Amino acid sequence: MSPKVAEKKFNIKAAALAIGISPSGVRLLLNKKKLGYYQSGTRRIIGEGHLSEYLSKIERISTKAEIH
Repeated sequence: MSPKVAEKKFNIKAAALAIGISPSGVRLLLNKKKLGYYQSGTRRIIGEGHLSEYLSKIERISTKAEIH
C-alpha cells in the first residue's frame, strides 16, 4: 500500500485505541502481517487505510462464520 499524504496515521498505541485492542495485540497483528503499516526507520506507522482494510477483513470473516 502506498502512503497517502492526507491519510490519518497512528502509532501502535493510538491504533490499539482506535480498534479497541491492546498495543500488544496490534504488535502481534503487525508481526503476523495481518495489519499493514508503513516503516520509517525502526518505527511502524499504521495508516487509516490499513485499519479500515483490517476491520473489513475481520468483518467478512465473522459474517461468514455466522452464516455457517
